[in-house]
This record gives sequence, C-alpha cells and structure tokens, in this order.
Amino acid sequence: MAAEEHGRTDSPSITERVPGMRPGETARNIGVGYGYFLLALVAVLFFPLALGIIVGNNYAGAAEKLSGAPGIDPSGGVKSGAIVAVVALFVWVPFIQGMEDPSVSNVESRSVSNIDEFEQALEDNGVETGYVGETEMEYVVGGDTVTGVDYYPQDPTNPHDEIRTIAIMYAELVDSTDGAISLIAVPVDSEGPVADGTSITSNLAQQYADGDISEEEYMDRVNSGGV
Repeated sequence: MAAEEHGRTDSPSITERVPGMRPGETARNIGVGYGYFLLALVAVLFFPLALGIIVGNNYAGAAEKLSGAPGIDPSGGVKSGAIVAVVALFVWVPFIQGMEDPSVSNVESRSVSNIDEFEQALEDNGVETGYVGETEMEYVVGGDTVTGVDYYPQDPTNPHDEIRTIAIMYAELVDSTDGAISLIAVPVDSEGPVADGTSITSNLAQQYADGDISEEEYMDRVNSGGV
C-alpha cells in the first residue's frame, strides 16, 4: 500500500536534498560530495573571511541575527562583513595556534659541530644554561664521561620543559661529530639541581638525526630513559 494512503510521504533522499546531486548518478554524486568536503576545509581554514562574507551578504539572516552587536547592519553590507571578519580573526588565530601538534617542536634547526655551538644553539632557542661540557659521572647510560648540561628551567614547577630543545640540539651535535658521548641534562637553580637529570645516549640521538625514528618517538624514548 502506498505511503500516502497511511497519511505520510516518503522523505526525499540525500541526493534529492543536496544541491548538485542527482538520484541514480553515483559518480556525479561522489564528485559533488568531495567538492563539498574541500569547500568545508577551505571554510575552516579561512573561517574569519567566510564568516565575513556570510554576514556581509546576510546569508540565512546572519546579519539580522547579529545586528545587536555594534556596527552590524541588519541588511549586511561590506562594513558589517569586515567587522565580523576582524573580530573572528582575533578569536580564530589563538584557536588554531592551540591546535598545533605538541609532538612537533618549533626548535630552530641548525648545524651544531662542537660544544660551543651546542651551547649557543640552546641559548638561541630559549634555554638558559649554566655549565655545558664534558663531565665525569659515576654512572650514566652509555659510559662514565658524558656531555653535561646544567640548565635553568623557566617554569620551576615543570623543570623538564626544556628537554625537547636540548634533545633535538644534542641530536644535531651527535650527527656532526665522530665518537659522540652520551648526554645528561640537569635542571638547576642557584642552589643546585631541582630535579633528576635526563640521560640520552648518542645512539638514540643518531637514530633521530638519521630519520629512523620520528620526533614523537624520539621524545617518548628520551622521557622513558633516553636509550
């Protein structure tokens, strides 16, 4: 029995509801769907501009809904669109920055061929160092003589925040020198160490420098013992 005889009608299919799609034309509908997907990506990336255009053209009554805000005309227009775009930009930029992958560093890559260049690279990347050089340890992974780094953490409550920078610069040092020795980095203050040091073997650093492991895996292993 037809659906109409029961007092209802069948809902239109998605291909009938979405502009550009046609029932029964699979290839066309896939292409249209992919186009909408790309358009959505562009809209996300350029959200402030897209929002400004929407309000400026009063699409779906957007300008009318925002007309209570200062400078927004109920009918839209260039001025209204520009105001919304600027405001959205100030909100959107911090949001995008907050979405950055924390496993990928912003450390400035450079060639580091000796201890002096290593120390300078750390300083240039915001790590305040004390002593940097070879030091004797009773026991560390990889040997008794290590490259020692005493550094002053910017946040005493998180004394290992600088380890990513130190580890990446150390890999540059290992990659540029023969017979590199292991490293131990110790957070300190004016009275001495404030937390346990972090050890990294030259073998692990070389694996990262050679591209055999990702930065994320490198840091996972550094934070798990540095081997």
